[in-house]
Amino acid sequence: MTTPVQLSRGEKRKLTDLGASQTLSVTFDAGLPGADVSVFGLDGDRKLRNDTYFVFYNQPRSPHGEITTDAQPSSAHASFTLDLAQLPPTVTRLMFVATHDDTPFSRAGTGTWSLRSNGQELARYAYQGADFQAEKAVMVAEVYQHAGEWRVAAVGQGFNGGLDALLVSFGGEVAADAPAPPTPAPAPTAPVDLKKQARVRLDKEIQHSAPQLVSLVKQAQVSLQKKGLDEHTARMALVLDISGSMQGLYANGTVQRVVEKALALGSRFDDDGRIDVFLFGVNAQYAGEVSVRDVTGYVNRLMRTTRLEGGTQYGKAMQLLRRHYFGDAVKRKQPFEQSLPVYVMFVTDGETQGQDVAVQQLMDGSYEPLFYKFLGVGHERFQFLQRLDDLRGRLIDNADFVAVNDIDRVGDAELYDRLVQEYPEFLRSAKAHRMLPQGLR
Repeated sequence: MTTPVQLSRGEKRKLTDLGASQTLSVTFDAGLPGADVSVFGLDGDRKLRNDTYFVFYNQPRSPHGEITTDAQPSSAHASFTLDLAQLPPTVTRLMFVATHDDTPFSRAGTGTWSLRSNGQELARYAYQGADFQAEKAVMVAEVYQHAGEWRVAAVGQGFNGGLDALLVSFGGEVAADAPAPPTPAPAPTAPVDLKKQARVRLDKEIQHSAPQLVSLVKQAQVSLQKKGLDEHTARMALVLDISGSMQGLYANGTVQRVVEKALALGSRFDDDGRIDVFLFGVNAQYAGEVSVRDVTGYVNRLMRTTRLEGGTQYGKAMQLLRRHYFGDAVKRKQPFEQSLPVYVMFVTDGETQGQDVAVQQLMDGSYEPLFYKFLGVGHERFQFLQRLDDLRGRLIDNADFVAVNDIDRVGDAELYDRLVQEYPEFLRSAKAHRMLPQGLR
């Protein structure tokens, strides 16, 4: 009896090296009570071109039985069968995901994903709740075709938006199959644009819960349209300086307005109406999410439980970001591939200690699809941020610096134009180096 290969996160193996045939079975335990497990049948650009290849408890079989499951609602566990030889040419990636409506995967125990062929367990991937933070969805493992060969990869990537955000990131525009053509043939069924539907729901929620964001959202949309990014999907993080010198900006409402402007932009990147928030001073910490439902008064509530700190360490915040989104903050010399980019709005009023750490983090991060928009607020010269903006030796240009003396005196149109400048060039470079799917909008 063979001993299964224990996969670590990011590890990839050819199925032929494992001795697998093209008829496989998967046993999947999310490790979190109440979770759902499912599989997406994607094309080479990681797009769900046909929603009948989203196999889960309510659709347990793909059109011709190439993928089946015995999943039940909220059971956290299921088995799947895969017949790779019968998949259509448009389905070349099978992404296994676990999602939960309410509970983050940081509360999971041990999750396991096991691959079998001919009755033998060939590979196993195990993850722990400690691998995640606030994510309510996890892309666990993938069976995919590359250079004509089928392979398996342990992914282990958390996704904050839950199942709806995954549907959008994989689907975008999901076209239903056209009906069988009688005489005369009817027109094909119109595509279902999931992202637009979700955005309409979000915009209604903004009008109800955060009306102060309405004009900001409209202006952010205009600035993105100018860059051809009106249909773009990304994850967004807001990083806030909590050093002592920021006290006045927190007290006078400036930081609250920055949060609102950031959330408005984030609502155009991802229609779950949430962005991640990180804080840094001497140390760095993940502060959870801010959403359109709780953005009003957010900073006042934050300051009741947060103390300002006597120092500024950009590098620690950058390390935390990389660990949060990519699993670690190691030195890299090869591009790191993800399905979505991360846009980071990094807000500070002063220079940093530990400049060498920040430089190294930006260098190593240039192999990852994460873009820093450094926003210097106040009257500092910000020489180091300018140095980071111009830093040589990076694989791609992954940062831009914007100085704003008084954010309330900068018009929203100008601000959002400046916030998205250089981002399209970053996306093109990240795709060229295969950090992002070529089909990403």
